[in-house]
Amino acid sequence: MLSVSEIKKQAKSNLQGKWSTVVVLSLIYIAISYAITYASNFIPFIGIGLLIITIPLQYGLIYSFIKIYRNEKYTYSDLFTSTFNNFTKIWKVIGNQLLKLIVPIILLIVSTCILVGSITFIYIASNNTSDSNTIYMTLAGIFLIIGYIGYIASIIYLYVKDLLYVLSYYVMYDNPNLTAKQIVEESERVMKGQRGKYLSLGLSFFGWILLVIITFGIGIIFLMPYIQISIAIFYEDRIGKLNEVNVENTNI
Repeated sequence: MLSVSEIKKQAKSNLQGKWSTVVVLSLIYIAISYAITYASNFIPFIGIGLLIITIPLQYGLIYSFIKIYRNEKYTYSDLFTSTFNNFTKIWKVIGNQLLKLIVPIILLIVSTCILVGSITFIYIASNNTSDSNTIYMTLAGIFLIIGYIGYIASIIYLYVKDLLYVLSYYVMYDNPNLTAKQIVEESERVMKGQRGKYLSLGLSFFGWILLVIITFGIGIIFLMPYIQISIAIFYEDRIGKLNEVNVENTNI
C-alpha cells in the first residue's frame, strides 16, 4: 500500500493538465455553498430546506472528482445530475451512517444535557443563600466534570467511528447496484485498520490549510482538488484497484 507521501505525489501527477477543470469545479461548488449560506442569513427557514439539497451535493462533488481522476468523460453538469439522479439513495446512505453512529450520538446528547444542566444548576444555586447550597454546588460541580469529560470523549468516539464511513460515496460510485446498507458496510470493511492512515493523510494537509487561511480562503480552490484526488487514490489503493495508468505516470 502507498504511503501518505506517495499518495500525494501521485495526486499531483494526476492533476497535471487538469488544474483548469478542477479549479472551475471547485469555484462552482464553493459559489453554491456561499450562496446558500448567504440566503439563509436573510431567510432563516430556507436554510433547512436547502440543507436537504446541499448535503447530497457532496456526493456530486466526489462523483465529479472521481471521473476527473480516472480520466472519464466529464462535464460540469455532472455535479448536479449525479446528485439529483441519486438523491434518494444518498439520503439512505446517510441514514445508514447515522444508524451506525447511534451510540456515540446518544452519548453526545446525554453528556451535553448533563453539561448544560450542571451549568444551569450552578448558576441557580449561586443565587441561593440556603445552608444546603454548598452541597448542591459540590454535586453540580461533580456532574459538570462528568458532563465535560463525557462530552469530549463522545466527540472523539463519534469522530473515530465516523472515519469508518468516509469512503461510502466512493463505494457507491463503483457499486451502483449495492443497497445503501451494503455501501456503508463495505466502507466500514475497507476502512478497518486504515483509520490511522486516513487521519495521517488529512493531517498532512495542515500546512496547506494554513496557506488557505493566509490567502483569505482563495487557496481553497487549489487545495480542494488536491485533497479529493488524494482521497480517491487512497480509496483505490485500499481496495486493491489502483489505476495502473496513474501509477505509471507517477514513475515517469
